[in-house]
Amino acid sequence: MADLKADIDAMPDSPRFAVGDKVLVVKWQNWQRAHFKGESDNAVKTIEIVDSQNSMRLGKECYFFGSQLRPAEYKACVGDVVSFVFESELMEGLVFRHGTGSLDISAVNSSRCIMVSKVSSIKKVGYTDKMGNVDSYSSANPIAKAYFAQKEAFTPTGTYEEKQAQWVEHYKIKVGSKVQVVREFEAGEDGSCCTGWDLTSWKAKMQGNLYSVKRIEKEMIVLDEPSASNKVPSFPYFVLEPVT
Repeated sequence: MADLKADIDAMPDSPRFAVGDKVLVVKWQNWQRAHFKGESDNAVKTIEIVDSQNSMRLGKECYFFGSQLRPAEYKACVGDVVSFVFESELMEGLVFRHGTGSLDISAVNSSRCIMVSKVSSIKKVGYTDKMGNVDSYSSANPIAKAYFAQKEAFTPTGTYEEKQAQWVEHYKIKVGSKVQVVREFEAGEDGSCCTGWDLTSWKAKMQGNLYSVKRIEKEMIVLDEPSASNKVPSFPYFVLEPVT
């Protein structure tokens, strides 16, 4: 077991986890399955011990790489664009931290600040790094209003191919344009032909980072990522945020 843990610690870092987090195992090794005989591969599990972000125990003497795990529940983070339910109403907003206190959401369609802990069905639908240094509702709300005003001002229509073409034209995207990967996506989402998101893959490591557009194809945007030389780092347009 010591040798195994040493091998795990040597692996690259992946999403941050803590003791008590609820997770799903998205990539199994056969010896690990033997520890959970009789349980579904899709069963939610709890992290019991964290030796490092690449050495976490889910069961008795059964350690996992962080890259094998995916959060079973969304955890709000500063800068996330989220949809959620509050008082039976579906809303959208931007997550920020009020001072040194708990995370709040600047929800522009209700003109109010809502504590994350008081909402339900919260889901990440985008990201903006403009919220990083914001620590009050009075500062967060103008940013939220500007973000959603820009979002509402442009809504492409038609097939995926037609919507991507409209997006490219609207934001004047060309080879060399800078974009940020803001969220994960599902295989074939909204008609794109990109393979789905996988937290065990190199594609997940691109989230939140800036890249240059390498190629614009009819049903995908290919980004320039030197470390993915033997792969095609393709993304649907709707998970990319143009950087001006």
